[in-house]
Amino acid sequence: MAANELARSIDRLGELRGRLHAMRFEERALVDQVREVMQERGLKEAEGSKYRAELVEQTRLEVDVKKLRRLAGDRFADCVRADIRAAKDIFGREAIEKIAKADTINQVRVTEQDTRPRMPRRPHKAED
Repeated sequence: MAANELARSIDRLGELRGRLHAMRFEERALVDQVREVMQERGLKEAEGSKYRAELVEQTRLEVDVKKLRRLAGDRFADCVRADIRAAKDIFGREAIEKIAKADTINQVRVTEQDTRPRMPRRPHKAED
């Protein structure tokens, strides 16, 4: 891939990520709006000209961890998903890093370029 193709791909990736972010924000706002109106009107279903919306009830459980630990015994680790951020907050980053296995991956982070003119750098003078 030529340098100019790479530059175009990076710009396209940044534009797509920006649009996806805006679309997720808009989606959440529309979900809230549609849910609110359907609930106000007592509707379980509603239709547009192309799509249909349905209010679906979900039940989420909040489990008492101490009781789950007693119930699960030695299989407790098989029953839970670790929240590493919370563990770092509670026990400290260093303590968690001592018991963790690190896998390094490469991700692509794209940020918008600063298009303001840059001040030329002064040459660094060597000291005598």
